[in-house]
Amino acid sequence: NKAILSNWNFAYPLFLTSWHMLFATITTQILIRVYPSLLPAAVSNNNNNKINSAIYIQRIVPIAFCFSISLAASNQAYLYLSVSFIQMLKALTPVVVLMLSFVAGLEIVSITQVLIVVLISFGVILSAIGEIRFSSVGCLYQILGLISEASRLVLSDKLLRDLKLDSLSTLYYIAPCSFVFIFTGFLYFEWNSLASYLPLQNNFKLVLLLNGISAFALNIALVQLISNSSALVLTLGGIIKDLLLVSLSVALFQSPVSLLQCFGYGLALTGLNLYREYKSNPKLFERRCWSICYNDIKEETII
Repeated sequence: NKAILSNWNFAYPLFLTSWHMLFATITTQILIRVYPSLLPAAVSNNNNNKINSAIYIQRIVPIAFCFSISLAASNQAYLYLSVSFIQMLKALTPVVVLMLSFVAGLEIVSITQVLIVVLISFGVILSAIGEIRFSSVGCLYQILGLISEASRLVLSDKLLRDLKLDSLSTLYYIAPCSFVFIFTGFLYFEWNSLASYLPLQNNFKLVLLLNGISAFALNIALVQLISNSSALVLTLGGIIKDLLLVSLSVALFQSPVSLLQCFGYGLALTGLNLYREYKSNPKLFERRCWSICYNDIKEETII
C-alpha cells in the first residue's frame, strides 16, 4: 500500500481500499457458488447461524463501518507517515482494545494490566517524540484508524462468538457493506481528481490486482485468527510482523529511525510481550511478578 500510494504517486487511499473490498466481495460471491463448502456458515440452514436483515443491520453494518473507517484512515496515514512510525503507533492497539473490551464487558481490568498498558503507552509516546518526519495530520488519521480497528476487533470477537461464523462467511457478509461505505467516500472525495489519472498503465493494473489478492488473503487470515482466539491475542500476535515491517521500511523506503524511537518501541514491545504472558495465565504471571519483587526487596534489606 505504501509503495502504491507514495512511489507510484497514487494518492487515492479510498479508491485503493474500496478496490480491496470490491475484490473480496466478488471473490466470496464466486466461492459461495462454486465451492459452497468453503463458506459453511453462510450456506448453513442452522437457525443459530442465520443472518437475517435485523442481525445484519445490528451487527454486520457496525462492524463494516468500523472496518471501512479503519482501512481508509490507515491508508490515508501512509501519505504523511513512514511505515516504521505507523507500526510503532499501532503498538497502542492492545491498549484501545482493552479499554473497549472493558466497556463491552468482555474484559475485567486488573492493576497489572493497567501497569503494562502504561508501559506500552509510554513507549509509544517516546517513539512519537523521536519521530524525525512527524506529521500531526498523519497521526490523527492513524489514531482514528487505530480506534476504528480496535472497535472492529471487539465487535468481530463478539459476533463470531455468538454466531460461530467462519472466516470466509464473515468476509462474505462484511465486504459488500464495507465497499458501499468506502466507495461512497471515494465518489465524494477522490473521483474528480482520479479521473485525470486514468487510464491506468497496464503494469500498474497488475500491481493493483496483486494488491487486491494480498488484501483478500490478509482479511481471511485476520478473521480466521479472531475466530480461533480473542481480539487481544490477535493484536499481540503481530509483534514479529511489526518488527519485520519496521526493518523492511528502513531498508526499502529509507525511513529514518532515531535512537529515541528504537528505545520507545523497545519499551512498547516489552509491554506487549508482558501482556501476552499475562493473558496466557494471569494468576501465575502475577505470582511470579510479586515473587520477583519480594525477593529483590528482601535482598536489598539484607544488604
